Amino acid sequence: MINAVARRKVAQMNVSRAVRTYVSRPSSATTGDEPDPQLGGYPQFVPQKAQERNPYSKYWDQQGRTNFGETLHEDEDVLGIHSPDVHQYSYAESAKSILYTGLAFAAFGWLASGMVPERNVAPRDYPREGLKEELTGLDENKANEYTPIEDSWRWSERRAGDGSNDAVIYTTPTTDEAPFEPQRRGNMFNFARSSTAATQAVRSFSSSTRRSLATPVGGAKPAHIKKFQIYRWNPDEPAEKPRMQTYEVDLNSCGPMVLDALLKIKNEADPTLTFRRSCREGICGSCAMNIEGQNTLACLCRIDRNENKASKIYPLPHMYIVKDLVPDMTQFYKQYKSIEPYLQSDNVPDGVEHRQSPEDRKKLDGMYECILCACCSTSCPSYWWNQDEYLGPAVLMQAYRWIADSRDDKAAERKEKLENTFSLYRCHTIFNCTRTCPKGLNPAKAIADMKKEMATA
Repeated sequence: MINAVARRKVAQMNVSRAVRTYVSRPSSATTGDEPDPQLGGYPQFVPQKAQERNPYSKYWDQQGRTNFGETLHEDEDVLGIHSPDVHQYSYAESAKSILYTGLAFAAFGWLASGMVPERNVAPRDYPREGLKEELTGLDENKANEYTPIEDSWRWSERRAGDGSNDAVIYTTPTTDEAPFEPQRRGNMFNFARSSTAATQAVRSFSSSTRRSLATPVGGAKPAHIKKFQIYRWNPDEPAEKPRMQTYEVDLNSCGPMVLDALLKIKNEADPTLTFRRSCREGICGSCAMNIEGQNTLACLCRIDRNENKASKIYPLPHMYIVKDLVPDMTQFYKQYKSIEPYLQSDNVPDGVEHRQSPEDRKKLDGMYECILCACCSTSCPSYWWNQDEYLGPAVLMQAYRWIADSRDDKAAERKEKLENTFSLYRCHTIFNCTRTCPKGLNPAKAIADMKKEMATA
């Protein structure tokens, strides 16, 4: 028993040590693969998904499970994605989990049943048709038959069989074929016609005529089928070329936005479809993609209800693709990091707010609202061909956002970093960025203002 416990402890220590030393393992010597000449001497680690690392260890980035300064795998953009299919469990572990869950529910049900008090009521008993007598009987509640009275108005009183006089009928003839009788029972009056006058209109004090009521339309709505052609590519199958796959969606059972259609396809038709989404309110910028030839957010783009035309959905153009509609945003975020997008001030107020006049604050309107969806940058031809050096509309607008901030004291240093051929001056004012921005911002104007300010400085 002691040896078994010791061996288990040693195995756990080995696993923990293997996780901690993931980034320090040698490359080709451990993997058995030939060294990749394209890495240029970069360490070639054994691939391991970040989600497989010990979640209880302390990391610099607890969510990404990485440490500061840690050397990353060359495929970190793929290995760092968290997905629900990474964990592997044996049948015994799954059965044990199901058993524990069932026991927990059973224990909860047993405790809940023991805490429910006994009912403090008793059923009421009506022996020998007592319920019938309590409700004045069945025969007494039936409407009395009509007996025609001709040639004159006449009051007639009928009593129930038990001698009560609560049922009184007032009868009067109208025509030979269509006599009617107003009947009173208690406080309710009804006008009833005989069977020979059933085709004539009946007025009632107790209800409206049936013809004045709306008639519901029977049956469900007919299916409104819309076709969606979606870009598909799987990195796990590199030999297979990218393709367009067609899906059909009933718009009558789907939300109005393109993201609703994508979620419906993923949930009901093809769970392998991959795309980014988060807030569904146009705030996070995760669902940026090319829809009908224009870069926009899927959560803000309404579905074209023309069923004769298929909607085409691509990832953001001129970007490396991770999978399906997921672009690689690594270069975009590196460029955003390079402009140091945070306040830098030498005169930090002590214990009070860093105040700003309303006029200076108004200069930031139209720039701070950027959600970094990259729709504008990936629609810019200059960014298509020079994205290694040209920062792009989104990053340049954020750079000017901090240059225009009156609280920032590093405006001169920020401008100096942009004084080169590519970083700023590759912008040729094509205005694709302004035209495609899903938030209605104007990056071209911000870039023009920055050029003017740098030229007149």
